[in-house]
Amino acid sequence: MRRRRRIPRAWRRRRVVVDHSLARAQRHVVAVDRDELVDEAARFGRQLLSRGRVVVTDRLHGHVLALLLGIPNVVLDTGYGKISRFIEAWTAPAERSRVARDGAQAAALAQQLLSGAG
Repeated sequence: MRRRRRIPRAWRRRRVVVDHSLARAQRHVVAVDRDELVDEAARFGRQLLSRGRVVVTDRLHGHVLALLLGIPNVVLDTGYGKISRFIEAWTAPAERSRVARDGAQAAALAQQLLSGAG
């Protein structure tokens, strides 16, 4: 026969306290509509990107949103080429979009786009 291990009484009490704490915390959770959160995030992104005349980003979502808004943009690619591969496959014809290797090149390309020479 195997011996049953007994859980010390103090541990059992702690577990009950944690369970009660969780139950109290759950009463304060507010139901949030996921669609409202997505709409708010998109609205914030549009407002943020629309403040400038050229967007310089290292995020794919920033590039796509700038294209949708018609804002010229410069993209600093990831170290493994994720964004440049996306651009080659999907958005290469975009005239007002550039890919930069580093910050210095991004600044130069952004300046070109601002001056209209890009």
